[in-house]
Amino acid sequence: MNFQSLQMPERIELDEATFSNNYGKFIVQPLER
Repeated sequence: MNFQSLQMPERIELDEATFSNNYGKFIVQPLER
């Protein structure tokens, strides 16, 4: 896969419902060509 053609993410969101000292779910959008 050619990573140079990927679009950089516009935002990174933290899912606060899953956030703890050991774990956290992040949503990164968009990741596309």
